[in-house]
Amino acid sequence: MNAIVKVPFDGGDIECARDDGGAVWVVLAPICARLGDLKVDGQVQKLKEIPHMARVQKIWTLRADGREVDQWAVNLDGMAAWLMSISLKRVARDVRPALERLQADGARVLRDHFFPQASAKAPPAEPSPATRLLPEKTAICFEAARLLGEPNMVALFGPDLARTKAEHYIAEATGKEPQDVAPRMLTAEDYLRQRGLSAKEANASASAFGKLVKAAYVRRHDRAPPQVDRFVHGAIRPVCGYTEADRPLFDEAFGLLIGPTKKAAG
Repeated sequence: MNAIVKVPFDGGDIECARDDGGAVWVVLAPICARLGDLKVDGQVQKLKEIPHMARVQKIWTLRADGREVDQWAVNLDGMAAWLMSISLKRVARDVRPALERLQADGARVLRDHFFPQASAKAPPAEPSPATRLLPEKTAICFEAARLLGEPNMVALFGPDLARTKAEHYIAEATGKEPQDVAPRMLTAEDYLRQRGLSAKEANASASAFGKLVKAAYVRRHDRAPPQVDRFVHGAIRPVCGYTEADRPLFDEAFGLLIGPTKKAAG
């Protein structure tokens, strides 16, 4: 039987338990409730699809009132991968800041609590102007950069998208863009938004635009684009993987996409 340990975080508690081997397990239900009543069963199913990145199982816990309860829990090492798989768009606007703080600091706070000696070995970070000007974004930025060193995060997003996510936060916090942009992930919707389309227009055009980009890629390279696994609409799906090096193909496809519109307008 595992006693519940409540670790203070962001004005509430994260409920955890340690098994007989000393491993830490994070109870899902309280976090799901904090994020607007996410369905625990849905999150369990998602975690079962990524066993190489996170482990999920039921654990028997002893509540403060003496009740014995079996609850779904994720291992501490897999907590970050799970939280990062939850899209901000999937939760209510008023709880998005709470999700961002959990994604940025939740796993670190638990590691500091349960493994203080390991945390004490890390030298304190020097404060920077960005930390004073943009505390929340900078915290996410440094957490994203740290997560790039964790195999489960690279496996979850792939090395290119993981790097892109980290660089996005770093650019926002520091105002500095990376020098080498060629390996950065480039998606149809992001490109269309950059060309001035609204989110609704980009989403509506993404499928047709994606087919044009794929055709351009095949013409240029005489092979299909590489397939990568991404979280799309709540599930891991294979999609075409493009980088900034493919931007000229996106420009070519965009010209074909808007060509008929221009002619009709003329």
